[in-house]
Amino acid sequence: MWALSVAIFVGVKWLSWLSVTWTAPVPMWRKLAYWTAWPGLNARGFVVGAPERVTANRWLIAGLLTALGATLLLGLAPKLVGEAPDLVVAWVGMLGIIFLLHFGALALVSCFWNSVGIQATPLMQQPLASTSVSEFWSARWNTAFRDLTSLTIFRPLTKKLGAARAAFAVFLFSGIVHDVVISVPARGGYGKPTLYFLIQWLAIAIQRSGWGRSTGIQGGMRGWLFTMLTLGLPLGLLFHPEFATRAILPFVEALKSQLN
Repeated sequence: MWALSVAIFVGVKWLSWLSVTWTAPVPMWRKLAYWTAWPGLNARGFVVGAPERVTANRWLIAGLLTALGATLLLGLAPKLVGEAPDLVVAWVGMLGIIFLLHFGALALVSCFWNSVGIQATPLMQQPLASTSVSEFWSARWNTAFRDLTSLTIFRPLTKKLGAARAAFAVFLFSGIVHDVVISVPARGGYGKPTLYFLIQWLAIAIQRSGWGRSTGIQGGMRGWLFTMLTLGLPLGLLFHPEFATRAILPFVEALKSQLN
């Protein structure tokens, strides 16, 4: 799982770098920093963009979420091994990884780079505040992946096929990538992550349809509720039981053996 994730990350990192035409030489330290010390995929922004303001509140929240993730992954999940159902242990471990990395450590790295004058926009932009499925995936969740798919898939295909078909291609690609990272290591559950992302695409089409406008699910509280249900109810397709018990659970068990 980790090997596939790293391999895919290196590949898309290279694509993000090649997509930029540099008008001036980039210092070697800046290249190394982008390649090794920042998970974002906006190369131009990191090299020549203006940094964002870093507040004490951003540092505090990132630190607290890092601590929460570490507590779940390194503290609670290993203790539950053998004491709770395997799926419960795996889900606690997965939540720990998400909080520790996506919302915690990567947010701290963003704060660091911004504080030293380099643009490094946080990858997570308060995703639970999304009032539409489109807003969640295009503006709030993992903006690094959004930057990559927008540059390499959505924009080029929109010119040829239109926005609707280009969006379908983006979600299909996202599903296949997640199938490689999730289903292949688990040796099962093939197609479930892809189905999850196609459901997300369908939900966007529903929200933007005439029926979506008439029912008021395009935004506001109804839009938020529709979005949370769309994201949450089929989540078992994305992080399917095969992945939970064959990839995450052994990882947690290995952590337990190392910590004991």
